[in-house]
Amino acid sequence: MKYLEQLTIILLFTCAGDVLHYLLPFPIPSGIYGMFLLFSALLSGLVKKEKIKQTGRFLIAVMPVLFVEPAASGLLSNWQHLRPLLLPGSLITILSTLFVMTVSGRLTQHIIMHKKRKGDTRD
Repeated sequence: MKYLEQLTIILLFTCAGDVLHYLLPFPIPSGIYGMFLLFSALLSGLVKKEKIKQTGRFLIAVMPVLFVEPAASGLLSNWQHLRPLLLPGSLITILSTLFVMTVSGRLTQHIIMHKKRKGDTRD
């Protein structure tokens, strides 16, 4: 029940951010408004850190999943358009990676040899 209360507090600030986004004419995402409101409430002492700490930590821990899922579902929903690009995209990625590795390695070897010829022992 404690987690539900904590999540409710966080979601109330998120909803307040949505309301501000609707009312104010600024091009600021509603999530930013909600985070600012929650931050202000934490600073002022209106909301105690202990009231949202555990759920906040959980949400931070699962945040990478929250970013990956929309992108992955977008890729899957457009798979018919992306399938023809899979082989050329993979080939370009592999070749460009090998090119960058080769050029970086050669340049590093050249710089090291140049320093050795000059007698510079600094790293």
